[in-house]
Amino acid sequence: MIIIKDTREQDGWNFENYPVEVNTGSLMSGDYSLKGLENMVAIERKSKSDLLSSLTGSNRVRLKNELERLRAYPYKALIAECSWHDISSKNYRSAINPNSVYGSICSWCWKYRIPVIMAGDKTTGQKIAYTLFNTFVNNYMRVNKAVAVHINNQKGK
Repeated sequence: MIIIKDTREQDGWNFENYPVEVNTGSLMSGDYSLKGLENMVAIERKSKSDLLSSLTGSNRVRLKNELERLRAYPYKALIAECSWHDISSKNYRSAINPNSVYGSICSWCWKYRIPVIMAGDKTTGQKIAYTLFNTFVNNYMRVNKAVAVHINNQKGK
């Protein structure tokens, strides 16, 4: 399995201890995708500080635009490297009210049809991303033989 990491992604996941290859490339949406499936599969990663800063001002507009693009993807997720407890206990440096954070995240789930996974931390977020990609490949390969052949051909490259 070859994971594509967007060129604009900073301080992200490297999948160092996972049986994958990571290539850097320009993605239309999301921070990570699978080689050959860049228009179908996307994961958006948000650190706690990035998530909170995305809820105000021009960053909010940028995130809404990203989520709007991701809406068209059949397989997508937003993985936040913080927990619901971090939000409810206001374990962050921002004036934003925890109820506003809850409201925004829940509205994204409905409006953009995107699951938001509160991973708790970066290591767990990376594990969840790997598991989502691996599960997608294993399940999708059973259904779509053409994709299976394409993905298997990528393993040797």
